[in-house]
Amino acid sequence: MDPDLPRFRPAGPLLALWLLAGCGPILGIRTIEEGPTGAGGAAGRAGAAGQGGAAGGGQAGGVSEAGQSGAGGQAGEGGQGPHCGDGVRQSGEDCDGADLGEASCETLLGKGATGTPSCVHCAILALGCQAQDSCPGLEGAQPGAPWPMFRRCASHVGRTPVLPAVGKDATVVWSREIGKSLFGSPVIDASGTIYVGSDDGKLRAFSPAGEELWSFQTGNPIWSTPAIGLDGTIYVGSNDGFFYALTPGGSKKWAVQTGGRVQSPPSFTASGLVLVGSHDGLLRALRPDGSEAWHVAAEFWIQGSAAIGPGGVILFGSSDHRLYAREPSGFERWTFEASEAISGSPTVDALGNCYFGSDDHQVYALDPEGKLLWKYPTGDEVHSTPALRLDGSIVVGSRDKHLYGISPKGDPVFAFTATDWVDSSPVLLPDGTMIAGAFGLLAVGSDGKSLVGSWGDGFMPGEAAVGADGTIYVTGTTIAPASGRLYAIRRPP
Repeated sequence: MDPDLPRFRPAGPLLALWLLAGCGPILGIRTIEEGPTGAGGAAGRAGAAGQGGAAGGGQAGGVSEAGQSGAGGQAGEGGQGPHCGDGVRQSGEDCDGADLGEASCETLLGKGATGTPSCVHCAILALGCQAQDSCPGLEGAQPGAPWPMFRRCASHVGRTPVLPAVGKDATVVWSREIGKSLFGSPVIDASGTIYVGSDDGKLRAFSPAGEELWSFQTGNPIWSTPAIGLDGTIYVGSNDGFFYALTPGGSKKWAVQTGGRVQSPPSFTASGLVLVGSHDGLLRALRPDGSEAWHVAAEFWIQGSAAIGPGGVILFGSSDHRLYAREPSGFERWTFEASEAISGSPTVDALGNCYFGSDDHQVYALDPEGKLLWKYPTGDEVHSTPALRLDGSIVVGSRDKHLYGISPKGDPVFAFTATDWVDSSPVLLPDGTMIAGAFGLLAVGSDGKSLVGSWGDGFMPGEAAVGADGTIYVTGTTIAPASGRLYAIRRPP
């Protein structure tokens, strides 16, 4: 871990007690009662500080009654190292297989969950589990990529089946400066490589350890989020007006020139077309070779990402105040007009209902025919793309510094007060925790009231991306001094 990085700021001094006292079912946590000292060897209960207590089974420091650490005693023959059930609670000790008992990923996260639960500090966690995937619209993206595009899938529901560490055990394990200001979000391919753009005009590739693998220079800042296609091609737009396709090694395959900045994050149709908007007001459908299949025109900028709904219906917003619905062929289906610009992106559910925010401070819900179901007032512009929970409620941020929960009928569920604008699009974890950026990255409990954790100290307008191993990647910008950084957040090894 870099010594100069911001560390995890606990949500409160009682968080650890809360986790271990059995109050953690909402996070998929079960606590384990400590048993008597195991037969493998004494655990150094009376070892004074600096002395090595014997801890059968492996090298381990003794722990005194007063909690002082020993220097690492010799293992007893045939015994076990520090573990839950040995009568001594030591920092960092994990449970063994017997401690898991009947716990499984399905008992923690529901039917269809896979993997093996983890034990940390004598508590059973769903870390290591993967919930049944429920993010429609992954067909056109790279198979096996944990976060191949903006919102992870083309429906934009914002769900991940992977449960990362977000409590007191999570910290910034590395960060890299990549410019002065960042507005886009990272994506992750099947190998774990992270791709992110910056205001210096470069798209960079990083290894999971934070090593820069390559960079590709464009002619102006990259404010868009990249996307990874079926064959691993990386697609990204730039403020130089070009939309680029790159190989996984960072070489240019082709570039299509548009008539304006390309800040729209690309998305994919099930047939393999790449959809991207531009400040020239056109939404283009491009084939993987860069040729155009069709385009449709709005009357002003398209900044958000196109969402794909049931039957392949394409939904996108524009600064001309309108939300457009188009058939997979590009033909018009319907158009809905809000009162102000639609700067973010829509989200669509399994029934074809769509949800989006507007600069008119409202969050809108429309039925599959474009008729208004409800609208919900906030106190400022809504640039955030709504996330859709499994119960049908939505979670969305506003520039009034709140993260809102709204019921399927448009009624208030919660309003969490954040530290700054919530332009970030929330990410939903399998246990109901919500991750969104404001000033720093916030993890909010499923009730919308509790702050589980926060990391970083810059403005974070982009969304977080969750890797297959549970690492959270997010971009942020500090003001004094101006610095754009890519952060990696996880439980340290």
